[in-house]
Amino acid sequence: MKRAQDRFAALFSIDGKSILIVACSGRWSIRLFLRGLDSMNRVELISSIANATELKKVDVDKVLSVFVGTVKSALANGDDVRLIGFGTFYAAHRKASEGRNMKTGDPIHIPERSLPKFKPGKQLKDAVAGNAE
Repeated sequence: MKRAQDRFAALFSIDGKSILIVACSGRWSIRLFLRGLDSMNRVELISSIANATELKKVDVDKVLSVFVGTVKSALANGDDVRLIGFGTFYAAHRKASEGRNMKTGDPIHIPERSLPKFKPGKQLKDAVAGNAE
């Protein structure tokens, strides 16, 4: 199972369809949700964007890869990525803490770490809530 610090997600909308991008330790997948009823894999999403923008699928794939890589690099460097109207990707710091091994009951040390987070912007919140203009 991947640790939370190895993941980040983004949600945005194209043609009224919500798109969720999830990245986990160098691997990423893209899902398209149509009001929770349908989903689309990464290849189908690339085709949809390519058709809507008249770009080649190879170019769309490169753009998505660069987007994910850029956000990951910025967060790894402690920078925020702010997309006005969409939201902000940022790294949140968690302090070190003491936990407990559930099987043995022994205490364990949980080291401090940074976790990727996303805060949606007002326009994105409105779009998801159905209040988009």
